[in-house]
Amino acid sequence: MQEFQKLNWIRKFLGLLLALAIVFEKRCRFRPAFLGLIVSGLGIRIWAAGSINKNADLAVKGPYSLTRNPLYFGSFLLGTGFAGLVLPLPGLIASSIVFPLIYWPKMLQEERDLERFFPDSFEEYRQRVPLFFPRICGYIRGEFSLKKALCSNREYNSALAALLLLLIIRWKRRDQSA
Repeated sequence: MQEFQKLNWIRKFLGLLLALAIVFEKRCRFRPAFLGLIVSGLGIRIWAAGSINKNADLAVKGPYSLTRNPLYFGSFLLGTGFAGLVLPLPGLIASSIVFPLIYWPKMLQEERDLERFFPDSFEEYRQRVPLFFPRICGYIRGEFSLKKALCSNREYNSALAALLLLLIIRWKRRDQSA
């Protein structure tokens, strides 16, 4: 368990480093493709957080019918988008290397936990739905609550952080053009 706490600390530290790079990097600017990744990642995270009853049910509908880890997939898109705004090619390379190193062990640990908590249904779910990258078809409609996403599951943290970083980039661009 300490190993995963250490990974959590590393994940938060790397997020802080990325935020600092955005604040201090002079070449940071809006690029539509990376903005698309940011908006998509944030949308997927909110959708996933509003579709799950943590520690109560095995989530198999909504975004969880396409990938077993939509929150992490959304985080990957969000982080890759911001990394690309700072330094496009190095940012993409770094995100592609660092993200699996941090999240892969966490996903595998959570798989073991789900297997233990839901022994009857998890194996069938694991066989049907990919671990990380979403499948194209097989969507099962589920319930969604924006209130649950933002309040109960505190996804407002991601939304506010993303908005703040985008505002900083916008402010820096305005400052540079003056």
